[in-house]
Amino acid sequence: MKLKNKYMVGVLIGLLVVASFSWIGLSAHGKAEMVAELSTEKDKVSKGIYLGEGYSLDYDQQQKLKDNEKKNEARAENAKADKSQREKNNETSPDKKNDVIDKSVKGSGDTAANANGNPGSGNHGKETNIVKPNGNHTDHNPENPPVDPDKLPRIETNLKDGKSYPNCLAIFNIRATDYKGKLLGGYYGSLTVLVNGIEDTGAPKKDSHGNVISRNYNVDINEGANTVEVTAIDPDGRTLKLSYTIYGNKPAEVPDDEKQYVYVSLNLTNLGIYNRFPTKKMEIIEGEIAVRVIKRYLMENGIEYTIVGGQYGAYLRGMGKPGFVQGCKLTPTQLENIKKDTSIFVQVSEDGSIILDNYDWLQEKNITADAGWMWKLNGVPPQFGMSDQELYEGDVIEIFWTNKLGWDAYGGWEPNASWNW
Repeated sequence: MKLKNKYMVGVLIGLLVVASFSWIGLSAHGKAEMVAELSTEKDKVSKGIYLGEGYSLDYDQQQKLKDNEKKNEARAENAKADKSQREKNNETSPDKKNDVIDKSVKGSGDTAANANGNPGSGNHGKETNIVKPNGNHTDHNPENPPVDPDKLPRIETNLKDGKSYPNCLAIFNIRATDYKGKLLGGYYGSLTVLVNGIEDTGAPKKDSHGNVISRNYNVDINEGANTVEVTAIDPDGRTLKLSYTIYGNKPAEVPDDEKQYVYVSLNLTNLGIYNRFPTKKMEIIEGEIAVRVIKRYLMENGIEYTIVGGQYGAYLRGMGKPGFVQGCKLTPTQLENIKKDTSIFVQVSEDGSIILDNYDWLQEKNITADAGWMWKLNGVPPQFGMSDQELYEGDVIEIFWTNKLGWDAYGGWEPNASWNW
């Protein structure tokens, strides 16, 4: 009985040993199948991640892993070579050197739409430059694509390359818009016009509703060749440049009986100064703008001046000469009105004398918060600003100092009077 029991125990132990070896074999076979499956996938880095340390692959599995590693290395080398070639192409391309595409533009009309000369009837600028936004775009970099010519600004003008202007006075109009038709200039993009390298701001041209639709330019040019450069930039930095060569003709001799004149004066009565600068007869070209004549008048009287341009045209900011406003005064009534309706920035003595730091120069806001230089045309407020107002035979211009926005234009005090500065 004891022998039989020992025999049964031995059989059971044998069965357990066989079962253990069978389980180990099945487990190893399952892991080997997993490795074989994983080794066929791309970019698997390490068998240890999936199988744990200490597991050995058979020969076929090891070869598959090595083949995959070689393929991955080859892909990496190819990618590196492609990147190097792209960088080399960018460095040697014309766009990278200049970041500007130059194109000649020809046409018979007065409109410049874009660098290709379309849409529109053409463009007389000798050269058009397509400037890429922010100056960093190249044709080889998909992240910074080149500018689409159809999205460049538009420039419309009656400037013509080679055109001659009589009396060395160039009169032209420019309208610049983005590709959607929105006007450029002021607070939206920019429009810059250089005449022989000097910027001219022009004057706004408005429609019947008072909306600015373009800019008028009235520019003295040299006899012979002159260069006009027009640059329009939209808010995204897309830029269109046009360049023109125009010619100024020497002023022709006008017979005495055909000459035209206007009359110009400088009135300082609102400062208690009378007849310091009498009225002067000034010869003009018919249709000449007021600011040109005013400049000539001031220069002929030895007066220096500052005229600034802006969104709404030229503005006379200040002027002066030695002793220009020496002896200026305010009457008691003037002083009372000023203190009532605006802020005064100077001291006034008991006799009304205005105490200034400098009597040689006077400009806006030197005496009150609303003081400055204004002008009348034929005794009334002009219809346009001085850079847009045309003059004709017999016109009378009066430049005057106001202590309050033109309220004192006629010696009294008229609240809410409306004037062009």
